[in-house]
Amino acid sequence: VLRNADAAAVVYQERRYAANVVDSMVDRDLCLLSVDGLRAPVVKTVSTNDIRVGQKVFALGAPHGLELTFSEGIISSLRKTADSPIIQTTAPISPGSSGGALLSKDGTLIGITTMQMIQGQNLNFAIPVDMMRFFPSFPICLK
Repeated sequence: VLRNADAAAVVYQERRYAANVVDSMVDRDLCLLSVDGLRAPVVKTVSTNDIRVGQKVFALGAPHGLELTFSEGIISSLRKTADSPIIQTTAPISPGSSGGALLSKDGTLIGITTMQMIQGQNLNFAIPVDMMRFFPSFPICLK
């Protein structure tokens, strides 16, 4: 998705803001945006070390363009891949939801939704928020 992006915008409280890409990891389809004029609260984050299999989570995304779609699930597994961990969840992540938030029940950001495996049911994945620390200008501090 990021590789083909030509412009960015953020919608907050029904207002659209232009966004600029500050940093990116194209191989992970992650980017850090700067949004001029947006005054929003800083989201709390948590390390992957502090989340557990079976924990209730919520995915926020825009599947098929349906903005602010909220779904519920659990963390199914914390998987290790060749170069980084990944969160497996039962919270539905449909096409268009990539880049959305995976949140705990108290609204803490756990991960960034990334993909689903269409060969099975409830095989959805998120990149742990820990990966965002690799952006030099990442403004959110992990607790």
